[in-house]
Amino acid sequence: MNKRILTLILTALFGICYNSDAQVLHYMMKKVENLVYSKWENDSEGNRCLNYYNNDYCHYLHIQDGDKTVLRPGKNTVYKRSKGELESPYKYGKTYYLYRGCFPNKKFDPFFTYALPFKDGARVRWKIDRREPKRTLLMQCESCDTVYASRSGVACRINPDKSSLLVYHNDCTFAGYMNMTECFISPGQQVNTGDPIGISNSEGLSMTIFFLDENLFADGKHIVHPYTHIMPVFRTDKGDIRLETKTIYRSVIDADILTKEMSKSERKRYLKRIQK
Repeated sequence: MNKRILTLILTALFGICYNSDAQVLHYMMKKVENLVYSKWENDSEGNRCLNYYNNDYCHYLHIQDGDKTVLRPGKNTVYKRSKGELESPYKYGKTYYLYRGCFPNKKFDPFFTYALPFKDGARVRWKIDRREPKRTLLMQCESCDTVYASRSGVACRINPDKSSLLVYHNDCTFAGYMNMTECFISPGQQVNTGDPIGISNSEGLSMTIFFLDENLFADGKHIVHPYTHIMPVFRTDKGDIRLETKTIYRSVIDADILTKEMSKSERKRYLKRIQK
């Protein structure tokens, strides 16, 4: 067979496999029909309101004609037309875009320390998961398969086969846990750092941390995936560091990292409980 033809065939086959595997993150982030929807309604004063109902467990960014509105879970009034107002810029259903998440708030810290997603003392190494088109860590643990939450947040998306979990943090960042054989969490459930959330498969756990990046909207155009993926800092036996490949680390799950995002009262109760 001609080498050029063989190369094209192999490239095509590899591309098919790659795209198939790479759909996990895109599947989790794609818009779910009727999860967020709009409706014109009258308020108690007779004003005409364009309300958006966000039935997800995270924020959404609504963009129309350059105007950006954050949709919180529940009811959101995007536009209000008083009784005396005849014209509405929204009357004819102009194009708008919805993106899961919102721009990071003041709590966002690029050096925030995450727990490794395995039990305390576990030996962990990682490499880039090349099945995913965005920066994703394939984390492998020696002699362990239970996956634990690296950070507190709310579960907002789970694949039907329970192989992947999307968690939304209070600084508007996301954590994607993929490549699992089982997920213990349900949508809307609050998870805390160190909570067991699933079982990784024999290859390891695929994990990515990302956020909706305001800088990617600079030219005002619609973007398919306007998220920046970051390499987080993890707590290890070698300190709070960004992991390097070809290095084995031990997971350190201590009281400090478990209570990092707790309120003072929650932290006090937790410390009192473990000291008994």
